[in-house]
Amino acid sequence: MQWLPLAFVLAFFGFGILLRAWLHRRRHGTFGVVLFAGGAEQKVRDGLLLVLFATMLIQAAIVAGSDRPAHDLDWSLPATECWPVTGIVLMAGGLLVLIGSQAQLGVSWRIGIDESARPGLVTTGVYALVRNPIFVGLWLLLLGFLAAVPTWISLIQLLGASIGIHRQVRAEESWLLATYGADYQAYAARVGRFVPLLGRLTP
Repeated sequence: MQWLPLAFVLAFFGFGILLRAWLHRRRHGTFGVVLFAGGAEQKVRDGLLLVLFATMLIQAAIVAGSDRPAHDLDWSLPATECWPVTGIVLMAGGLLVLIGSQAQLGVSWRIGIDESARPGLVTTGVYALVRNPIFVGLWLLLLGFLAAVPTWISLIQLLGASIGIHRQVRAEESWLLATYGADYQAYAARVGRFVPLLGRLTP
């Protein structure tokens, strides 16, 4: 079971980022990855995103190659045990939500904010229920990673990512309002941010 967190991290990189970017390039002419293109705060968030991915990969590789259980490592949280089944279920669910949500975006998919793009709003499918299902999937993946690999690093990753996701969503909402105006305002007024009906924008 100790190799499963590494398998899910690699699946996330492979299917959620590399394959998705390749498909986007093949279908729409660009990779859809826009990092370090905004202001200073956006550049910091993008840099921390790369740090998050790198530390997840390194930690998962260490756990996979260790002869000690994940909750017995030197940097594990005190008085904890790993919950591999719970972690795997959450990681699998998060990965499915993330990849499925990416597929529904079509040409509108991006990593980062491309201020020159005008691909149109996606408001159907899972986006008719919540506005940011990709971030919900990422959060579930990180929560599952913490359950399977209960270390201080995993906890910091989850807390840091939660703050980063909130800040990134706020930045994206500002851009969407500036770009699509009343159409996005009407959509955001009826659809929740992360959970159905919760976090709707008011005029």
